[in-house]
Amino acid sequence: NHRIFQVEGESMQPTFYSGDFLVCEFCDHPSDFENGDLIVVISDEGIYTKRIFLPKEDPTYFTFKSDNPDYEPFILKTTDIIETWKIKGRVTQKVDTDIKVGRKKISQLENDIEFLKDKINELIISNE
Repeated sequence: NHRIFQVEGESMQPTFYSGDFLVCEFCDHPSDFENGDLIVVISDEGIYTKRIFLPKEDPTYFTFKSDNPDYEPFILKTTDIIETWKIKGRVTQKVDTDIKVGRKKISQLENDIEFLKDKINELIISNE
């Protein structure tokens, strides 16, 4: 009930990159998913790595969305779906070289929040 799929294409960047390997667990029922879960879906039209969204008003189809905003969502009827696999992990060769930039931004935001707290406290004290 586990399988590994290899990602092809750019539709799920920056979450997954072409060449990543996804470790997945078989799911045989829609109740196994929550809106926004990352899945691999196999249909007559192909194999897709997407986020799944389950419409409450019509359970006969699912909406699939990419993380890359350049790709449009699409809909599949439940009868067109052969298999669904929940993504549990990945193996990647992509190294995030921007992580230091992210840490600097977080540090700056923390400093800004502390500054704002001090200013709010000064205003509170001056209004008492």
